[in-house]
Amino acid sequence: MNEKGERLMKQKDAFDLTKYCLAILVVAIHTELAPGVLYPWLRLAVPLFFILSSYILFAKINGVSDDYQKKVHIKRFVKRNLQLYAFWFVILLPITVLVHKEWFAAGWTGVRITVTQLLFSSTFVASWYIIGSVWAVFILYALRKVDWRILMVFFLMIYVFCCFRSGYYTISSKSRMVIKLYQHYECVFTCPVLSFPIASFWMFLGKLFADHESLKGHTKLWLIGILLSSIGLFLEWKVMVSYGARVSSDLFFFLAPLSVCIFAMIKEINISLKYAKLLRTISVIMFPLHASLARVFSYVASTRIKKNYPLINFLIIIIICHITTILILKLEKRKHFSILKYSH
Repeated sequence: MNEKGERLMKQKDAFDLTKYCLAILVVAIHTELAPGVLYPWLRLAVPLFFILSSYILFAKINGVSDDYQKKVHIKRFVKRNLQLYAFWFVILLPITVLVHKEWFAAGWTGVRITVTQLLFSSTFVASWYIIGSVWAVFILYALRKVDWRILMVFFLMIYVFCCFRSGYYTISSKSRMVIKLYQHYECVFTCPVLSFPIASFWMFLGKLFADHESLKGHTKLWLIGILLSSIGLFLEWKVMVSYGARVSSDLFFFLAPLSVCIFAMIKEINISLKYAKLLRTISVIMFPLHASLARVFSYVASTRIKKNYPLINFLIIIIICHITTILILKLEKRKHFSILKYSH
């Protein structure tokens, strides 16, 4: 293997380790392990997941000159994600019905909601990430010939729209026009914060890194960016809490610059890990599985135990996800269990 190939392999190992760490942060979010001032930093996990996935995909696409090969990479990405979605949709269907039982008791309205969620957002908990990724790739590929500066303005507008829908909803909802805009949009699609609009923004940032080699290096600049963006995120969170502006805590304005700076630093890391592939597999399985488990534990805690234990829930879910991954990797090698490969 030449020097460049070895460096790319080491970078890939760094990405796999990062994905594993991010998956654990996502578990911490859904088990409510760290509410309060640490919470906004946990929210970095999903943006970085999107940016990483997008960078890897579009770096591969940029590595080939043939349009047919570019489409092959797109089709593989879409096929893999749809298979992943379908597998976990079936496995987690009983929990999904329990969590969203109001959908199935609302007649045709429930059918419309279910179909809309299936196409654009979540059915099983946290599945919006998978569908959002698929739509985002289609959108970015369709807009591939548009100048990146124009796209930057377009996606920044989407990001601002999503931030106001999440962290600043009580402010933006004072305008009747804005409320109607939200209502009309979400009647056709779903909440933009948990669907393809915000996914497209994050994946655009990943594509930007893949398309522009000039973004490499500049370590001191990225470190300064991390410091300033962290301070900004902390102050933004304190303001949002003080004024009660948020209807959800999924998005903050300073998440974007901080995510970009952190990813730029991660991209410069070159390491070699023996179990990088295993860590990647655990992260892929953990992402769809953990949130449904968290909802089950939350239901049991509220109805049976009458008290929630976030740390215990967090540890149990982490252990279950690791054990599940090991079992899947062992069983999928057998003839009658080969379908398990679609779990990751």
